[in-house]
Amino acid sequence: MGMRIARTLWAAVLLLHAGAAEAGERPVVVVPVGQEASYRAVARVSIAVRRVLASRGHVVTSAALVLSPRSPASSELAQAKAKLKEGIELYDGLDFKRARGVFSEAVELFRQALRQGYGRKDYVRALHYLAASALYDNDRKAAASHFVDAHAFRPSQGLDSAVFPPDVAKVNQEAIAAATERGSLNIVCNPPAEVLVNGKAAGAAPMLLRNRLPGSYLITCRRAGYESDSQWIAVEAGGKAEVRTELRPLAQKAAYAQAVSGAQQELVAGAPGPATQGLAQMLGAGALVLVAQQGPAITAVWFEGGAFTKRYQAQVAARGERTFAEQFVTAGAAVAAGVCTAASDCPAGQQCAGGRCVGAASGGTPFYKTWWFWTVVGVVVAGGATTAVVLTVGGKESWSAELRPGGVR
Repeated sequence: MGMRIARTLWAAVLLLHAGAAEAGERPVVVVPVGQEASYRAVARVSIAVRRVLASRGHVVTSAALVLSPRSPASSELAQAKAKLKEGIELYDGLDFKRARGVFSEAVELFRQALRQGYGRKDYVRALHYLAASALYDNDRKAAASHFVDAHAFRPSQGLDSAVFPPDVAKVNQEAIAAATERGSLNIVCNPPAEVLVNGKAAGAAPMLLRNRLPGSYLITCRRAGYESDSQWIAVEAGGKAEVRTELRPLAQKAAYAQAVSGAQQELVAGAPGPATQGLAQMLGAGALVLVAQQGPAITAVWFEGGAFTKRYQAQVAARGERTFAEQFVTAGAAVAAGVCTAASDCPAGQQCAGGRCVGAASGGTPFYKTWWFWTVVGVVVAGGATTAVVLTVGGKESWSAELRPGGVR
């Protein structure tokens, strides 16, 4: 029996290695470690940590995306691209009425594909072409509405001046400038979850988004251990739209929750062990960043090579997630070397004196007697197929909406 478990564990290691080789660099996976009461705070900090790490050149992803990656490109995406191409040919041929109908079909198909995270840029292009076709079809009101819809979905993607003439650009600018009456969007996910608005991480639900341009928004709720849920919602000028969703548990939910619980205990003790290592393997991570709430403060630790190599703890002020993330990445204490700024930076039983952890750390329960060790073994033995799938797809899949320098996934 012992040899069988050993062979299974070794097979899991080989699967990890093969997944990493196929995907390239294994990512840093950021894991919000919190129960319902603290999840929203740690999720917001986790988003900020991902963004800062990505800006420093790391390949970064979230535990939620690894465990529930997007599906392969849908047939709707291929159909939408074909319709967009067909519409452009009609538009270039000055058949604006027919082009308008084809672009409308393309927009609806892109909206279906976007539920899986595909086609953001082409969706906005289709809206721009639809607006221009409506303008040349003598429907200026519809053109203005489509231009505002495109801007609300992706403000960074402006009108292509090489394609559209100045008269179209003028209507686009006037429509956006005239959209002064905004709306709001209330988002509730059960359980509390990270929220993506039009594919871009926006925080954690429950949340109220104010001052939103009128238009259609794609709202995605995602949390590790649950199926992601995406819905389109229309925000009207001066109105308040609401999204409520119930997330369905994945098969890995129980095993993931147990691994996270064990990792949280090791984080508090200041000494990583089999639970943290097992969590890293489950997520196919080159390194883990655990973000947890301890009392009024947030703690972030970096796990790599079997050790906590960086730690930072501070209270996070309102809108202070970015500052916390930057301090963690640039000034986090090197806990593996015993460097500290407070007792909380040191393992249990040690004190911080003169910038060093001193005193005898408590030995604790041997790892082979802990429940999480056998949980991890059970996950590897009983759920090897699931782990293989996660590893195979985890390093490749990403929401293009979060693509930044370094490659946020």
